[in-house]
Amino acid sequence: MALMTKFCADLATKILSGSEAPIPIFIQLRDYEKAFDMEQLITSMLVNKCKIVNGNFNTFLELLELGYLILIFDGFDEVARRVDYSVKYKVFTEICRFATLKSKIIVTCRPNFFNQKDEFEKIFKSSPLHFEPNRRTVEFSEIEIAELTEEQIEKFISSYKDKLAEKGYKVKDFLEIMKEVHDLSDLAKRPVLLNVIIETMPKLLEEKGRRINAAMLYEKYTGYWLEREDSKGKTLIKAEQKQLFAEELAWKMFNKNKLSIHYKELPKEVQEYFKITSQDDINHFSHDIKSCSFLNNDDDEKGYKFIHKSFMEYFTAYHLLSTLQKNITSKNKTRDVNLLLGQTLITLEVGFFLRDLFESKNFDNDNIIKLLKGIELHSLSEISQKNVISIMAKTHENILPYILKLSSLDGVDLSCAVLKDGVISSKSLIGASFYGATIENIQFKSNCVLTNSIFRKSKLTNVSFKQLELETTDFNYSKIHNCNFNGACLAYSKFQYSHVHKTSFDTAEMTEVEINEHTKFIDCSFDSVLGIPYAIEQL
Repeated sequence: MALMTKFCADLATKILSGSEAPIPIFIQLRDYEKAFDMEQLITSMLVNKCKIVNGNFNTFLELLELGYLILIFDGFDEVARRVDYSVKYKVFTEICRFATLKSKIIVTCRPNFFNQKDEFEKIFKSSPLHFEPNRRTVEFSEIEIAELTEEQIEKFISSYKDKLAEKGYKVKDFLEIMKEVHDLSDLAKRPVLLNVIIETMPKLLEEKGRRINAAMLYEKYTGYWLEREDSKGKTLIKAEQKQLFAEELAWKMFNKNKLSIHYKELPKEVQEYFKITSQDDINHFSHDIKSCSFLNNDDDEKGYKFIHKSFMEYFTAYHLLSTLQKNITSKNKTRDVNLLLGQTLITLEVGFFLRDLFESKNFDNDNIIKLLKGIELHSLSEISQKNVISIMAKTHENILPYILKLSSLDGVDLSCAVLKDGVISSKSLIGASFYGATIENIQFKSNCVLTNSIFRKSKLTNVSFKQLELETTDFNYSKIHNCNFNGACLAYSKFQYSHVHKTSFDTAEMTEVEINEHTKFIDCSFDSVLGIPYAIEQL
């Protein structure tokens, strides 16, 4: 709607300045259900909203046919609460009644309103018309709104500078916060989501003393999104139930390692979740979920996916913690936790949201931690054990005792972990993520394997990696102090933007190690290093 409102305003400005342009007639299809037909809807709009006294519909049609008007039907996806193919077809054919050689018509719609790409093609491209069944349908050109550029995003945010200034913030502060929050800069490329971000972030900025994190923002703008859909009065399912369904669906898709769900499978999920049996109800509820929640068409897979992968990750994390909270009072905690956590390893991205949700105190943190601590790790499956440690890593507690209980932590998300005061030996940590971790006074023995692991944005103090396999390990943006890499294999590892202080790399293998002009090595030792990068050699 905002895009078409701007389009109408631009045309009106041209007309008022004396330039030639068609007069925009803006019709909201959400009002269609209240009218007998399209003629009545347009007549009502001209008389009641435009205040045209004694408006003549035939005159309107003549002006349209001569090309003096442009007809904008906004919100094809908002025509009624209960929508099926016949309703969509009926509305489309009524719109086509206004199509002539010179008439100009725009119809806006979310692509996920159609059950699949084939349905869109069938309605808009090849359906015969009721009033002229032997005539081919009116030719509509399909246009998608492009993602916004960085320049456009900054310009849009700048339009709110006065509002931000009232709260003591500048546009550059707002942009910096967006860069810091997980996936927010990517989300902002979508016009609708940028508008939601603009509406929600200032409310969070008002909460002084709180660090804005991704979970807080996603909670705000998922709530805003659902309330906005509810306010249109076209939804069968209330906002709370939609969110719970989104959480359940995200969790299932995450465990199956799927980013989309086939269009034939979604009605089955709706039927199972809402416990409905009537085929009409299943169809209408499914349509409501598809068009008024967080799903978009996935043409490649002939199905639906979340409007952005991060929405699935947020809902997955939320479902995980809300289910753990329910398990606090379970009579068989071990069984229930094992069922919940035993399917798929928690990813780094889901881990970010778990950390943020713990920080935002949306849940009973203390009792969730108590629940996990009270379960004997070896009574769980291997995947469940790793996921328990992954969740504990987000609680700011020292997780060293948990790590020592397992022999393999390959691929485990240990982001934001706290590891202090101990020795780790005989552990396989291939591909493990210590992103943003705080590690102090830890000795990794030489029988540990850390190949392809991640220490990005971590803080390492008095940590020994002596003689370890660390090929392709990511230390970018890390702060490394008084550590020992003597004899370690660091080939193809990354130290870009890292600050390394009083650390020894003697006899290490550093072939093709990646650094840049922002990497700082201060009071470090590089004796007998193999393959030392030229930039380090010049220090």
